[in-house]
Amino acid sequence: MPGIEPERAAAFRAELLRRVGMMGREPDADTEARLEQASARCFRTAQPRHAYAFFPLERGKDGICLTGTRLCLTGRSIAAYLEGAAQCALMAVTLGMQTEREQRMLAAAGRLTEAVLFDAACSAYIEIAADACQAELAAAAARRGLRAGGRFSPGYGDLPLQVQGALLSALDAPRRLGLTLTDSLLMLPRKSITAIVPLVRQDGPAKSEE
Repeated sequence: MPGIEPERAAAFRAELLRRVGMMGREPDADTEARLEQASARCFRTAQPRHAYAFFPLERGKDGICLTGTRLCLTGRSIAAYLEGAAQCALMAVTLGMQTEREQRMLAAAGRLTEAVLFDAACSAYIEIAADACQAELAAAAARRGLRAGGRFSPGYGDLPLQVQGALLSALDAPRRLGLTLTDSLLMLPRKSITAIVPLVRQDGPAKSEE
């Protein structure tokens, strides 16, 4: 599939079909053509970028804090997820503002079907971009003698969305990625993912993705 690495094309297609409610079913010729058009538009406009960093953990009565940042993770869910972790990684991935502008253009022009399918393609693509970032992160962790677990994002379980601002600041994401947060805690660009990844020593148990 043009615009995406061959080894991730199948994952992208599966995620796209899931997003449009066709998981487990093959689209007819007309729908297939529309999905191909939406995917090509997504690949043409998206500018995927990512950042990640590793941090020691400090466990205390106020939660799990990341050394050298103002990020403190609270709640039972993240405490259980990071149990046994020597460190954690923060990651942020975004498709960039051009996809936002393209989405608005399609909607303003009344091309609603195209807008919906473009949105689904971008939602699938950001997941694939996040998987690629996570794979790079895991390889970097392995070189440090650590094994990376799965992603845990703000808003999962009882980890509040309010930690999002400190997470972005810890990665310097506004400057590095152009990724910001609105007053209502919506990330801009919208097609973005942030996550916390536990890092255990190579002989320790790994956490699977939530």
